[in-house]
Amino acid sequence: MCMFDFEIRKVIKSKFPGCVDEVNLSGGKVRVDLLDFSNEKLIGWEIKSDHDSLLRLPRQIEEYSKCLEYVNIVTGDRYSHVIDFVPSFWGVFVCKNNKLIQVRKAKRNPQIDLLAMSKILWKSECIQLINVREKVHGIYR
Repeated sequence: MCMFDFEIRKVIKSKFPGCVDEVNLSGGKVRVDLLDFSNEKLIGWEIKSDHDSLLRLPRQIEEYSKCLEYVNIVTGDRYSHVIDFVPSFWGVFVCKNNKLIQVRKAKRNPQIDLLAMSKILWKSECIQLINVREKVHGIYR
């Protein structure tokens, strides 16, 4: 059964209700389908339904990898092979019969650019995230 973007989006949002739709990244160069800033992590969700194209994926990979702490890509059956194209720290899910099937768990982005990340968050969120990172990584100003 071919799945549409809105069907996959609904499944993701039912599992992760803190997600926000369509957030611009990198000064509007790209837009992440869903952004979740819960549990003090910045998690992006990219949806590639069976009716989508992968033409924008290389640019999305480049930009998402600059500013998102964790990234997940969710596909329908048509693009289940996308694991071969995305970075190894990206999580990969396939959506079948309104269920998310995890193919690979997302790992923390090793190449994050804190300046790029800070440009997509409100000031209070930036301060919160910086404080958490300082505690976890022993970084002091």
